[in-house]
Amino acid sequence: MDEPTLPNLTELFRNPHPVHAAFLDALTSPYDYWYPVDASGEADMPKAKTLYSDFQKRLGDDDLTGTMPSMRFQPVKGVEAHMLLTAFDPEVHSRLGIADADDFRNKRRMTGPTHPDLLTFGSVAFFGGFESNFDHRSVIHGPLYAGHRCTIRASAKIIGPSHLGARTLLNTSSVFTRSVMGDDSQVDDLAVVKDSLIGRGVYIMSGAKLLHRVGLNGAIIEVMEARESAFGRMIRLKRPKMGCVIGDGCTIGADAVLGAGTILLPNVRVPHGFIVPSGIYDQTAIDRRLARDI
Repeated sequence: MDEPTLPNLTELFRNPHPVHAAFLDALTSPYDYWYPVDASGEADMPKAKTLYSDFQKRLGDDDLTGTMPSMRFQPVKGVEAHMLLTAFDPEVHSRLGIADADDFRNKRRMTGPTHPDLLTFGSVAFFGGFESNFDHRSVIHGPLYAGHRCTIRASAKIIGPSHLGARTLLNTSSVFTRSVMGDDSQVDDLAVVKDSLIGRGVYIMSGAKLLHRVGLNGAIIEVMEARESAFGRMIRLKRPKMGCVIGDGCTIGADAVLGAGTILLPNVRVPHGFIVPSGIYDQTAIDRRLARDI
């Protein structure tokens, strides 16, 4: 019998955000920690900030042409549409007295504050975030990369290292810790996401929990290969702490609980309130387990 295998990340995340792709491609093993850790397995924050800075140099920090600029520009409400473009457009801007890309960059910075209005920043390592809406009652500790037009609602909590893709939403009182979330994904009210990799177009509904530990004694996480072709064989991940890996287009129902190390293939729907033990699941495996538990 073949040894059980983990799905490659390219099966789960298709066309990821360029910044996310750069971090994930640097992994020595697809299911290793994507951020630096210390001897105890906790996030090494100084090394994480250095890692983000290194990637910023590689990907570019210019707020027009770079992929990972500092989070330094947020337009105020009412700014004209031509100032929200991400590149200098000679046809549009020359008619408005803007000479070139440097002139556009300088004038755009003058249209709003130089930093999002946040009272609870935990560090200065913040990147991206153009046209994002961060509620001042949220709690955010970097390092954090945020894509274009992210929304973070009141009392949401982010602990870095973390990545948010473009047009993502963290709703009221949600928790997002040491995780990556792809473009157009949403974490709803009171949901908890820790140490997880989330694809594009994922919807995590209210109160859902993505667990990230097996007890409190540092037990190594094991994942069951639970797809139709191979049910019940275990894979040791060699990590005492890991959240979930959620492929593109998945939906996690309200109050559902996913065990530490759960891996969902793309477009899986987990029912409301369903408890999913650690394992690898496509929709057939979820439906089979649901039928067994009813």
